[in-house]
Amino acid sequence: MKKFLACCTVVFALLVSVFSCSSVVYAEDEVVLQFWHFWSDPVSKALVDDLLDKYEVLAPGVRVEVKTLTWDTGYQEIVQAFKDGNAPDVLELGSDMISEFAAEGALLDLTSNVTRLRNKYIAWEPGMYDGKVYAMPWVLDTRALFYNKRLMSNASLDQNTPPETWTDLLSMSKKVHNPFSGIYGMGVNGPNPNVLYKKVLAFMWSNKGDVLSPDGKLCVINSKENRDALAQYLNLITYGYVGTQSELDQLFIDDKVGFWISGSWLINRLKTEAPNVDYGVALVPKPEGEYGVHASFYGGEYLVVNNKTKNAKYAVALAKFITWEENTSMFCKTLGKFFPAKAVSIDALMFDKPRLGFWKQLMSAYSPPVNPKWNKIKDVIDREMGLAVTGKKNGNQALLDADTAISSILK
Repeated sequence: MKKFLACCTVVFALLVSVFSCSSVVYAEDEVVLQFWHFWSDPVSKALVDDLLDKYEVLAPGVRVEVKTLTWDTGYQEIVQAFKDGNAPDVLELGSDMISEFAAEGALLDLTSNVTRLRNKYIAWEPGMYDGKVYAMPWVLDTRALFYNKRLMSNASLDQNTPPETWTDLLSMSKKVHNPFSGIYGMGVNGPNPNVLYKKVLAFMWSNKGDVLSPDGKLCVINSKENRDALAQYLNLITYGYVGTQSELDQLFIDDKVGFWISGSWLINRLKTEAPNVDYGVALVPKPEGEYGVHASFYGGEYLVVNNKTKNAKYAVALAKFITWEENTSMFCKTLGKFFPAKAVSIDALMFDKPRLGFWKQLMSAYSPPVNPKWNKIKDVIDREMGLAVTGKKNGNQALLDADTAISSILK
């Protein structure tokens, strides 16, 4: 488990001339770089295309060919491309994918290329393996608690005092919960690949639990801390609606859920689809007392370079340009979601209260263990927690079975 805490400095960086960006490398003869990324929606894709167009203008002789992946099949395509020896020069990876490819020797060691950047960016941990840097942080996001002020007020709760602890969350959800009127206290993630484990891990980390031992060799998921945390998560089902991420996002937009843990993308949707919903953003509730912390899951998008690229100098330069702090700030600001992975606490895009709430949560968020087998491990967690949420297993049995399966993977 890697805790993510950045020193906060209030900075608003104006976009300076891109000619000052040292990442631009000129080519005497034409160089063609292959770049794969996951920004498949029209708005994001257009922003990436525009950024690459600017790079080609600044770096005469370098041409970038792009392939857009989807999260449904992109990971498999990348695995196959490395296996076949035709992976791109530069590609985007989710933060939990990097160690797997680094351990296989597929990624270029960027340590010496980013020495001067280490103090300018945050969240390097997911991009490191065996003490070396293999990925450059690009954009980040976490999960925070959305609370519906109208539903709280209707339940005789102070709409400006969101739940602070697990006890608060359960009692407030109970008061808001009125399923006969189509109103639900808490949104509870049910079986949902690549999503459910992030919500459950937040509760475990809040209670000082973890999945693996510090050296990554042993599974410790079946601990008392985790059993207590999972029990708290499952208790919320009594006063909640169990559904997928998309279903519960929509219910919150429809003004029907009192409390719901989601990502910063929901802020944008609320602005455009439900501007009249009165809501706030708070830290994920923690256990009672001084012991617990307001933990949450953080992840992000990182850029890596193929270890077998024939154009390493140009590929590294392109990765640096895309992740350059001013480019990333403008990218996030235009999208209205996510956060640039730069070492600054408040940017122009964070002045509204909901985004400030997310930044505060990001300061006490955790990333998953850096382990080459993490993708298999998280699948186990998703499966077993899904069985617990649906009542097919009790929580203790689910954690015990998860421990057995993960231990087998580690061996």
